[in-house]
Amino acid sequence: MGKYDRTEAQDMEIVRRVHTLAERYGVKMQQIALAWEWAKGVASPIIGATKAAHFDDAAGALSVKLRGEDIAYLEEPYLPHRIVGAIDRNPEEGVKLLDVKNERGINKTKGAFAMRITMNLYYTGQNGSARKFAEEMEQSGTAAKIRAEAGNLRYEYFFPMNDPETVLLIDSWSDQAALDAHHASPMMGAIAALREKYDLHMRAERYLSDDAGMPDADKKFIKT
Repeated sequence: MGKYDRTEAQDMEIVRRVHTLAERYGVKMQQIALAWEWAKGVASPIIGATKAAHFDDAAGALSVKLRGEDIAYLEEPYLPHRIVGAIDRNPEEGVKLLDVKNERGINKTKGAFAMRITMNLYYTGQNGSARKFAEEMEQSGTAAKIRAEAGNLRYEYFFPMNDPETVLLIDSWSDQAALDAHHASPMMGAIAALREKYDLHMRAERYLSDDAGMPDADKKFIKT
């Protein structure tokens, strides 16, 4: 039996829904998948792109703007997969390996790596729409609700001086589990609806914390 045979039925239902949305929007299935990732604030390298057409498909996905109901339609049948692999088959050795890595300087929480995650999200629009988006996020209380979510460390908007049509959101979380819970929350639908309302485009950067702290060589440039 393959690793994911037990969840094949639910996985294929998601594939069918991706196909349905692809036909509705007149795009490829992979472009729907990428559009969903961007709607969820995911920023990661695209592994396996070996042809120019792959990059063309990815670029074309930028024009696909999924609505809140589209995102909910894709996610409704999803159930988390159980852990498969060495830790699942041999938990004692798995935990032992995590302990060894922890001794080398990687924090461990409840058997998993705890590493702070910061997302820099750039929202760009026209005629001040990005600022209006940020203002409505604050005035509607949506931003405050996100700050109150478990694991949120920072959720603040900034306005670049050299680009009046862009707003920067610094979004920090205690670990990947907290960020995943946020992505699965109703807040994502509210954000997607506002982003569509103001016709914004996004660019995302993802950073992991350095648990070793700031090197002494860098501290001399910081005035506290």
